[in-house]
Amino acid sequence: MNTLVVHAGVVPGVPLVRQRPENLLKMRNILRRPGMALAAIERDVDGSSAWASAYDGSMGHIVFGHDAKRGLQREAHATGLDTGCCYGKELSALVLPQREVVSVPARRVYEKPGAAADRRDTGALNSCPAPNRSAEPSPSPPTPSARKSPSAPSLSRCQDRE
Repeated sequence: MNTLVVHAGVVPGVPLVRQRPENLLKMRNILRRPGMALAAIERDVDGSSAWASAYDGSMGHIVFGHDAKRGLQREAHATGLDTGCCYGKELSALVLPQREVVSVPARRVYEKPGAAADRRDTGALNSCPAPNRSAEPSPSPPTPSARKSPSAPSLSRCQDRE
């Protein structure tokens, strides 16, 4: 099984060694411009589309996140797993080699949509809110049929701070 995991995306048609690091970390869309190479962009603009829908599988199956707005994406050669856990929706994982998606509900809302953009405007670097120290106990972890390894590392750096 040939699987590549990236934070955000790849520019279709560009070999891995030629991918720009910022695209691997931030891109969500591509923009086709007549007579020019595909442009990697982070935000939706007129004429742009999800990069995963144009990806041809040349680097194997790509697993990515950084696109909670679109949610779970299942394309022929790419799987987007950002299902909005940080926003109180779900945390999703891909079980390999079956490519089975498993999800569990988020324990709480860690961040309100748009808050990260507000922090970027002010120069703040930490994307995790302060831990909730209220007297109310945290809800019990969900008990879905998701597989979990007892030695698996924490899946969320925000969760580590609780």
